Amino acid sequence: MNAPSSVARGMSTAMLAIVGMMFGACADTASKPDASGAVGGAQLVDGRFVNAEPLPEPAGTLVQAGLWVRKVWTTLVPRDGAAARVDFDRQALHGQPSLTWIGHATFLVRMDGVTFLTDPMFSDWAAPMAYTGPRRLVAPGIAIGELPKVDFAVISHDHYDHADEKNVRELAARGVRFIVPLGLGEWVRAAGGDAIELDWWQHVDVAGVRVHCVPAQHTSGRALGDARQRLWSGWYVSGPTHRFYHAGDTGYASSLAEIGRRLGAPSRRGCPHRGLWHAFTGSVLPHHARAGAEAGHGARSRAHRRDALRHLRHLG
Repeated sequence: MNAPSSVARGMSTAMLAIVGMMFGACADTASKPDASGAVGGAQLVDGRFVNAEPLPEPAGTLVQAGLWVRKVWTTLVPRDGAAARVDFDRQALHGQPSLTWIGHATFLVRMDGVTFLTDPMFSDWAAPMAYTGPRRLVAPGIAIGELPKVDFAVISHDHYDHADEKNVRELAARGVRFIVPLGLGEWVRAAGGDAIELDWWQHVDVAGVRVHCVPAQHTSGRALGDARQRLWSGWYVSGPTHRFYHAGDTGYASSLAEIGRRLGAPSRRGCPHRGLWHAFTGSVLPHHARAGAEAGHGARSRAHRRDALRHLRHLG
């Protein structure tokens, strides 16, 4: 076996895997909420979860194709632009309260005597196997083996950059309990973990704090055929003196304001920068912003955004 043919086969495998994930994501773009099939706070349509508000119309074929070509290229070809890694302060790590950003959507939070993780992702690849998805540019701020005792972990949804099977196995072996949206518990248990499933607006009391499952505007899916079969969410953890909001992956929706109205102003928040990571599930693309304005919803969207910020600006 010569090197070129091996590389070619590896690139072909990566391309097929990424295209598979692409079609899984694209399947979500036309979903519309329906009053039928309600399950508590979330809704099911034909056995699949939907967002509380309609998504923008999907971007055109050329825009989507360009995004996925870039995704494939940056997966296979090393790239620069990584931020400098900053060593964590071991003494501060054990403080109460403390908030440590480990990377992407992974935070270590210590408050009111409890320690928990959000979306634990410490692996090099956000993919089912190497070279089939995005590669980490910067090592985790804390190695998984250097974590203090963790009482529980929340997972916002099942995408590979937020739910890593290897890391779930490692944390489960250390006795970490997982709190997840509806449908994700089976996956956690298959990885050897103990999981509590919650619907939007449900909560559970754990280790002296109350963990609320709150709505997010996103999607889910790990392979062809399982799009939106597991719910996605944000998390709001409230204790006697501190409150923390973890947005997960979310685009703008009026539910952001509702979280603030129902649960009040958290002490700190962990939110995606500049909206959503995925172009298919929110209003990150200029195309979507233009579409809203052209449809006459620009003023309404701005008003909703101001309303949400008025309630969520107090998050930190």
